[in-house]
Amino acid sequence: MKNCKNYTIDFTRIIMGVMIAVAASGGGVMVKCASDHVDQISGKDQSTDIVTVANSGGDYDSLLRALKETDSKTKIIIKKGKYNIFDEYMDYYGDTFWDDYTGYLNSDDPFYRGLWMEAGRNITGEMGVVIDCQYSGDNDFVKTYFSTFANTGDVVLKNVTIMFSNIRYAIHDDFSVLDQTVQFQNIRFIRSDQTTAIGGGLGSGGQYIIEGCTFDSYGGDDGWDINYHASGGKSVDNKCEIRVTNCYGARGCGFWSNGPTTEVTECYVSNSKFKKIICYTIEGYTQEINMHLTEWCNEVDK
Repeated sequence: MKNCKNYTIDFTRIIMGVMIAVAASGGGVMVKCASDHVDQISGKDQSTDIVTVANSGGDYDSLLRALKETDSKTKIIIKKGKYNIFDEYMDYYGDTFWDDYTGYLNSDDPFYRGLWMEAGRNITGEMGVVIDCQYSGDNDFVKTYFSTFANTGDVVLKNVTIMFSNIRYAIHDDFSVLDQTVQFQNIRFIRSDQTTAIGGGLGSGGQYIIEGCTFDSYGGDDGWDINYHASGGKSVDNKCEIRVTNCYGARGCGFWSNGPTTEVTECYVSNSKFKKIICYTIEGYTQEINMHLTEWCNEVDK
């Protein structure tokens, strides 16, 4: 439903608002939404617009269009159904988009990276949402540069299934900056090749929360479920925090020390099961040891 409002209720302020309304009407009863007084007293607009994406009957039938045509404060609810991202892009950009695609480096359109989640975005699926991003073409630029989602900081993505293959990442998490939080919750990842599910280079001072996610794999056991590396922005002061809890992964959870920063990112993994959970270095890349792992109550397949 479009243009709904959600309110954080402070009953003291509501009573004050009613008293103000009664006094202003000379003692009579003047009917006015108490939540209007909450907004006036707090000085904040506490509303959140909501749009729905559905195969039929929603505000949009395309997640891509919903993201492009609403601002970042608009919460997107995805209704039960299957949504093919490659079809959505062809519908929006034209039938030859994937044949002509040469990556995002020469484009000003952030959606060339993937479904762009700018700061403030909240995308929540209802039960039975499947986002299909399985590439079957032969354009190597798609495999190298395109991800299902590409996000900045202060975003929430939850309660969806993502099917993906032959792309860069399911979620390219590469752009969080100071004091921003990224949250991925209750997501099921399904893949048939070596594509990493969640990964990227850390920004400057972001917090990354991955909770209740399942990473299924039907294409071998190499590669990563979760893989972050330090110094995504080449910053020397980007100390971040990563928290992985209550997750299952068929492959691995890895944190790569990389780049020039001397600030150490803290990585916490708990109550999860992966094939491996490690911090690591790669010869020829690492300049500093800038990732530190603390893990407890996990199960690791040997």
